[in-house]
Amino acid sequence: METESRNERDLRRIMIIGSSIGAGVAVAFTQALQPDFSMRFTWYSLIAFAIGAAWFVLFWKLLFSPRPIFQGKVARFAIVGVMLVSGIAGFLYPMKFVPRHNYHDLVIGLAAAVCALTGVAVLLLLCKKFLDNDARKNG
Repeated sequence: METESRNERDLRRIMIIGSSIGAGVAVAFTQALQPDFSMRFTWYSLIAFAIGAAWFVLFWKLLFSPRPIFQGKVARFAIVGVMLVSGIAGFLYPMKFVPRHNYHDLVIGLAAAVCALTGVAVLLLLCKKFLDNDARKNG
């Protein structure tokens, strides 16, 4: 039983560090983006990296918090909702640099991306359902 809790702790640490670095890089690149779609990295980019990484560390710490205030479904839903809105805002932010005459192509591309990601999500959910049923039959 000790190895399971140690494995879970190690996996949680990898998840927190990995996603925090990814979020920090995403925020730093968003900050460095210029109107002509070039990148200009400054000290602000480093600060943005630190803020993005700290934001994700805080997100995971709150999500895994043993405190009763964060255990309720409403609190968890609010935490995940804030992260979802932040992610969508970070994804859509570069659209302010796109000329108006390119919006049609951009919307088509975004719709195609949403369809593709929805398909992947459905396949992952079906895979999880299959594996859960298999574990139930063999377990």
